[in-house]
Amino acid sequence: MKAEIAQQEELAQARFKERLLRLSPAWRTLDYSTNEDLALRLAQRRHEARQKGKKHRHLMDQIYSRVHHMPHLFQKPVSFIIGLTSLHT
Repeated sequence: MKAEIAQQEELAQARFKERLLRLSPAWRTLDYSTNEDLALRLAQRRHEARQKGKKHRHLMDQIYSRVHHMPHLFQKPVSFIIGLTSLHT
């Protein structure tokens, strides 16, 4: 019972301190808008997603070009063929 009363008093003191803080002139001068904050966060997330998409596309293009330029399974690499022709001449 005493613990509950002590806990309620602590909560009341915390609420009172918060109320005093919000009554200070410095707090009132803040021009804070939840809608502006949400719009800013949304724009930031969209920008990050766009950048992530560009990076992903670039990596996929690199992988595709590496795979596309590899010799087929039973085909000899071009550098190996060029090396053989220079040895025989």
